[in-house]
Amino acid sequence: VESTYEQESEDEFLPDLNDRELAEIGQSEDDEEPADNGAEGDFPLDTPGRKRKARGKKAKREEDVQDAQEDLAGVDDGNEQVYQARLQSWVERRSATRRKAQKAKDYTRVKEENAMEDTDEDSFPEDAEAISAGEEEWHLPHPMRPDTEFEGGYRIPGDIYPSLFDYQKTGVRWLWELYSQQVGGIIGDEMGLGKTIQAISFLAGLHYSKRLTKPVIVVTPATVMKQW
Repeated sequence: VESTYEQESEDEFLPDLNDRELAEIGQSEDDEEPADNGAEGDFPLDTPGRKRKARGKKAKREEDVQDAQEDLAGVDDGNEQVYQARLQSWVERRSATRRKAQKAKDYTRVKEENAMEDTDEDSFPEDAEAISAGEEEWHLPHPMRPDTEFEGGYRIPGDIYPSLFDYQKTGVRWLWELYSQQVGGIIGDEMGLGKTIQAISFLAGLHYSKRLTKPVIVVTPATVMKQW
């Protein structure tokens, strides 16, 4: 039996329901529409609207990148003049702190010994300069925080070691143990745990302990150049 295209299309879209069931479906849809319209007034929308932040984050990231580039331009140690200026500024500030701390320490000691109430601070000798005679500032201890010394004469200045977390201190100690055995090693901490600062602290300790006789080659991503 041949069938026309119209008959086949009608058979495809006609549901297998009788007239009563079709009427019930239409009635149920009509009943649900008022409920939806009434819900808008009966139940106020208390949920605050969501703000679009994607564009703002992108713009902020671009600003951060620009700021980072500007900051790096001011501390580029590849420029010898910039490096010497930064080094000289650090020496002056650290030396001034050392003299101030030593003067206060001497004043307190003499005042306690002699029970003097009105003592001129300028009358005391500056022992710090006597101790540091002929020694560069970067080889002198921190003015107020003591050094941390490990077995074998390895010392880390108070500028650095107290600022490390305990696990970072363990990593620096481990690097020194490997160095003492003349073997290499890899710090395999997760990202963000401070592998860079551990390597910096270790090398700073070698320099401070006067154990660097050769240059140190640092191969690093540009993103952490400022830290180095």
